[in-house]
Amino acid sequence: MDYNKQVKEIVSYIRAGEKDERDFRIGVEFEHFVIDKDTLETISYYGKGGVEESLKELEARGWQGTYEGEYLLGLKNEDKVISLEPGSQLEFSVLPQKSLLHIEREYLNFLEEIIPILERKNQGLITIGYHPVTKIDDIKILPKKRYSYMFEYFKDKGFRAHNMMKGTASLQMAIDYSSEEDYIKKFKIANGLSPILYAMFDNGFYFEGKRWEKYSLRSHIWENCDKDRCGIVEGTFDRDYGYEKYAQYILNRPPILLTMEGKCIIPAINWSGKYLTLKTIPLRN
Repeated sequence: MDYNKQVKEIVSYIRAGEKDERDFRIGVEFEHFVIDKDTLETISYYGKGGVEESLKELEARGWQGTYEGEYLLGLKNEDKVISLEPGSQLEFSVLPQKSLLHIEREYLNFLEEIIPILERKNQGLITIGYHPVTKIDDIKILPKKRYSYMFEYFKDKGFRAHNMMKGTASLQMAIDYSSEEDYIKKFKIANGLSPILYAMFDNGFYFEGKRWEKYSLRSHIWENCDKDRCGIVEGTFDRDYGYEKYAQYILNRPPILLTMEGKCIIPAINWSGKYLTLKTIPLRN
């Protein structure tokens, strides 16, 4: 597929996401660190008392497990989903809803279900921007192939890329748009507000077990993660920014991996100076 056709395909995909304002919904993802309540050390995915063990207790209560091989890596229960980030950060999300009150209710119900499981092990959940105690090299990566390949990819990127993967947590939000004009307005506002939001919600006070003496630890980590895909999207504040420019931005960034016919593949990348051409290499177990 030639470059221009790829741009059109991505534009069509984004445009297909437009919704009538009456159907607007909000999606929220809540990420947590699972920690030992005495030491604040991270709880590993593995072994007795590990995060997987807690997931299996929820599975026994009626949640549907999502496995990769022998490993339980996520859970579903009607419109609710529990997933794990690379450093075993526990993420809870609910399908996009019209009402924030509905999301709040589902989140509180989730806490009522999981907190007693964790408390029996003297464990708890914390929601801060960066892990307060455990050093990044001591956090084992999740046994998920996609994360393993991301970990390898980031080895020669920014010097805080692995901190991003295993040491950060956040609350993420998705909002709908009705048209390209509406998308542009919301995208520009979100990017313009990002420095203010960083300042307002700066709660990364500790790094590698020591007090972080500067400000906005998370912004420091993301700025030193991967210059190809972090920061404000190139061209966001141009007068002609829109679906097409965002499609070009996506195409002109080297992919970490791709999914084809239900399988993850590592792309061998040839940079032409303008855009990428790809051939695929099947992943090995």
